[in-house]
Amino acid sequence: MIEMCAPASVPAEDIPLAGGRTGTSCWTSSGRRSLEIPVGDCRAWAMMVRVLLLLAMPGLPLGNSECCRRWFSASADRCAVRIAGGKMRVRWVVCSWLVVAACPLLMGQAGRRWAIVEENGPAARSNGAVAATEARVADDLNAKLAGQPGVTLIDRANVDKLIKEQNFQNSDRSDPNTAARIGKLLGVSQVVMVNVYDSNYSTHQDGSNGSSKTTGTVVLRANARLIDVETEVILAQPKSEFQDSTVVGETSKSQGFNFGAIRVPAKQKSSGGDPQVIKDNETAKAVDAVTTDLATQFKAVIASAPKPKAAPALVAGISGGAVYINEGTAAGVKAGDRFQVTREVSVGLIDPKTGQPIVRKQKICVLTIADAEDTNASGTCAGGLPQSKDVAEPMP
Repeated sequence: MIEMCAPASVPAEDIPLAGGRTGTSCWTSSGRRSLEIPVGDCRAWAMMVRVLLLLAMPGLPLGNSECCRRWFSASADRCAVRIAGGKMRVRWVVCSWLVVAACPLLMGQAGRRWAIVEENGPAARSNGAVAATEARVADDLNAKLAGQPGVTLIDRANVDKLIKEQNFQNSDRSDPNTAARIGKLLGVSQVVMVNVYDSNYSTHQDGSNGSSKTTGTVVLRANARLIDVETEVILAQPKSEFQDSTVVGETSKSQGFNFGAIRVPAKQKSSGGDPQVIKDNETAKAVDAVTTDLATQFKAVIASAPKPKAAPALVAGISGGAVYINEGTAAGVKAGDRFQVTREVSVGLIDPKTGQPIVRKQKICVLTIADAEDTNASGTCAGGLPQSKDVAEPMP
């Protein structure tokens, strides 16, 4: 973990940032060089940097929080990046800023990043039509879950690109270990493995007394396993099936007969549409029905998943009788959330090793949020009177 600049760290140097704000460059208590910037600046840069990284390196595993643990650290209102030695090298510093900017955003999204991938199991590998249907199911499921609150989906084009680059296109990807490997390469926390284990369209004909009817029947059965990338545990396994029959064509034939001296010939009447068009329409109907069912089941899984905890915040002050903190809905804060407000107070002793004051956390009050905006929230505090810069920690 990167150390923050201690209050008495020396020497400290202010680094100008955009908008008149400043960062702080200092030596930490362990003798390492750190650079601190406001967390707000990290978040503002994160979106831009994330877009640039995805455009430049689509396969980059951005969901891996190890980079954050190695290069990034944060207190309630600051974030820090390690600087090698005491001299800044341009290339190193640029990389550091990219990591600092990207990590806060990634840490916020890592728990709900999904990739939807075809399993390419035995049925798909032995039958090209099944493989094509499996790809359609994966694409359609991805489209129906896109934009769903609580989950971010990797673009299917990026998934296909990775599968080809890593030579997974002809392999059985049903093993949870393989799914986890793909997930790590894509930088997601969970992978949805789509498996079509039965897909067929058949026709049969019935007839009597010179008439016949051709019926087409479509069958589609699929499941989709949600696999955790880190543990390889199957978190959910919804399944769905669809079967439907429709008339492809009918033929009726009447017998010829004599009407006096006149012979009335036999007649044949046919009705129906293009068999291939009917087959395509029935297959599309099956894919839509199955993916709608699977998407509904996954939405229930998403809704029942534990919600991400709100981020720690700082008390900004009191206005109109309400206590304000500097985090809002963008950090997961919502009405009804409770925060334990604490303040660091000195115990009157000095750490003999670092020379820093020894402090303890003093509980001030419990803040209950009544109103949350994008970047701030307010509520009432039960207990003592909070002050600006007191720390507000989310409570269970």
